[in-house]
Amino acid sequence: MSALPPPANKSAVFTAVILTVLIASVKPSLIERTLDLPNVASIAKSLVRDKQQVPVVVVKIGDGQYRLVDGAHRIAAAIQLGWEKIEVKVIGENLSPFEEMTLTLSLNRNRKGTSPIDQAIMLHQLKEATGSTILQIAEQVGMSPASVQRSLDIHNRIPAEIRALIPAKLAPSKASLIAQIKDVPTQIKLAQMVVDQNLPREVLLAEIQEIKRRKRGETKAKPISVKTKAGSVYTFTTASVDVLVAELNALIAACKKIALDGLPWTVAQPILTKIEGEPAPKK
Repeated sequence: MSALPPPANKSAVFTAVILTVLIASVKPSLIERTLDLPNVASIAKSLVRDKQQVPVVVVKIGDGQYRLVDGAHRIAAAIQLGWEKIEVKVIGENLSPFEEMTLTLSLNRNRKGTSPIDQAIMLHQLKEATGSTILQIAEQVGMSPASVQRSLDIHNRIPAEIRALIPAKLAPSKASLIAQIKDVPTQIKLAQMVVDQNLPREVLLAEIQEIKRRKRGETKAKPISVKTKAGSVYTFTTASVDVLVAELNALIAACKKIALDGLPWTVAQPILTKIEGEPAPKK
């Protein structure tokens, strides 16, 4: 594929507008991303509680037709709730695929939670889909050519078997964790296990720590059990500080989720009592 010419209408000024449109009129982004389903569920609850506070970002691609640039999780949450319409911010019209994809990449690459592999995957999709040069990409997204090349090198170092799973089945953030394992066959096996069993991040972290422990030749640590005042017993599968912290963070996150989910107090109280070890005060 030949290289693209420089983006057209660079000097053109587009005045962004806020509209309410049919969700069906918003087409998926040209850059494929993996949805974080727990995040979608959390956003759905926020939409129910607070309504839509931030519009999704789109570009106009035709009469009453738009393409998503940023906000895939908000769109998915709205669909989950059965919404037919959503508020959008239109930031461009009739852009080239190159311009659309670089907008998506620019809005997402510096976002919290975007891993180096996530950025590498987006850059690779952009380069492959548009045939653009490294220099064109660098100029459009505000990166140096060397930074773009380093990011593409990260993508190329990912085993082909794992690249085939990203981003449709394997989230780049989880691929970044798997990359901590240097042994390629082990990487591939772990990636397939994550996909087949839909392993959450905390479990993946525990698996990685266990693999590292075995490679160091350490004997298996005895499980650690903690008993609360209320009599509940929590067992941690390893003495590794990293995994222990991950499991405790998962427990804390579960507690926060209970508080935010708006469960009936008759349901929440006994759960909180077990966690806190004493009767929980009424809200």
